[in-house]
Amino acid sequence: MPFAVIGSILLALVIYVLLQIAYIGAVNPSDVVKGWSHFNFASPFAELAIALNLNWLAILLYVDAFVSPSGTGTTYMATSRMIYAMERNNTMPKMFGIVHPFYGVPRQAMWFNLLVSYLHVLPGAGARSRRSFRTSPARSA
Repeated sequence: MPFAVIGSILLALVIYVLLQIAYIGAVNPSDVVKGWSHFNFASPFAELAIALNLNWLAILLYVDAFVSPSGTGTTYMATSRMIYAMERNNTMPKMFGIVHPFYGVPRQAMWFNLLVSYLHVLPGAGARSRRSFRTSPARSA
C-alpha cells in the first residue's frame, strides 16, 4: 500500500512538472520579455493551443473543463460511503450507518456530506483560499 500511494504521488508530480516545462517551453521568448503580466491565465493551456493554431485542442480543453467537475461531484458522493465505512469501524455515530432499504445508500451520510460541502462554499474568512485550494487540481484547461 505505501508503494502505491507514494508511487501515485510521484507520478502526479512528474506529470505536473512536465506540463509546466512544456508550457514554459512553448511560450514565445519575445512575449516573455514583455513580462508575464500581459498573459491571460484564465485558461493557460487552451490559450497556448490557440496561439499555436491548435484550435481542436483548445476546444477539447474547454469541453474537458466543462465536463471534469462531474468527477469532483462523484468524489463528493463517494465521501458519503467513506462516512458509512467509518461508522462501521465505530469512528462515526451510528446514524451514518443506516442504509435506505430501497436505494441502498446511506442517506444520513449523504446529508452530512452535503452540509460539510455547503460549509466549504459559504462566504467568510478564508473562503476564497478554501475554494481555490479545493478546485485547483481539478482545473484542466
